Parts: sequence; C-alpha cells; structure tokens
Amino acid sequence: MVPTDFSACARQALDYAIGFAEQVGATVTLLHIYQVPSLMLPDGSTFVAPPQEMTKLGDAVDRHLAELSDEVADRGVQIKTASVLGAPAHEIVHYASERGFDLVVMGTHGRTGLGHLILGSVAEHVVRASTVPVLTVRATHDRPAAHTR
Repeated sequence: MVPTDFSACARQALDYAIGFAEQVGATVTLLHIYQVPSLMLPDGSTFVAPPQEMTKLGDAVDRHLAELSDEVADRGVQIKTASVLGAPAHEIVHYASERGFDLVVMGTHGRTGLGHLILGSVAEHVVRASTVPVLTVRATHDRPAAHTR
C-alpha cells in the first residue's frame, strides 16, 4: 500500500513500491486520505464544507488517483486505488491493518527542527502506530547534494 498526497515525495515512494511489486508479483494500492475542509473564525465558530463540496472533493481525489494510476500502468504492476475521509496517520494505519497489507511504502519529507515540531510527520506517526511494516522513502530533493573531491 502506498499512501499518497500527490506530492513528488509520494511519487518517489510509489516508484519504490512498484519496483518491489515487480520483483514479487504483488499488487500496489494507492491510498489518499482527505479531510473535511473547514474554517475556524477567531470567535470559535466553525464553518464546514457543504455536502455538495465534499462530493466534488471526493470526485477530484478519485480523478487524481486514476490519473496517477494511469501514469504507472505501463510498469506491468496491477494498481488499485482507494480514498478515505479522515485524519491521515490514523486512517493509513487503520486501512493497512484492516485490509491485511504486507507493507506500507510512504514518502517522508525529512523535516527536522522547527518544521518537524510544527508540522509533525504523518510518516513518523504511521511508523510508530502501524502493525504492518512501513518503509519510508525520503524525498531526494530534501537530501543535501553529494560532496565530490
């Protein structure tokens, strides 16, 4: 299973997963978790997206998953797609466990310091909570350039 937020980092994780799947004849499931768009005002009141907007959002997610699946279809690995409404880390762990996946392959941006403290890490939460093995793939654009002598 490959959770995706449609970023370049998630695409790199998908490429790794496809490489593994090619070797062992496995199927890859692309999973996107999305949340209800909402707005909290300073007075504490909250506005949540109306049902028709949620339908549009779900349709857009499914369309993006289909496009991504089509992009890698020529690699010879069966790709399935799924989308779930909820909190990303929790839903990834739950989905992988409930459906009996052998491996979760997911990207990580490799944030450290203040960026990690503020944003946290979905990948870190998944690694800590998952009963399914998790392979994290760090985005290559986050890595420092190799030094040459």
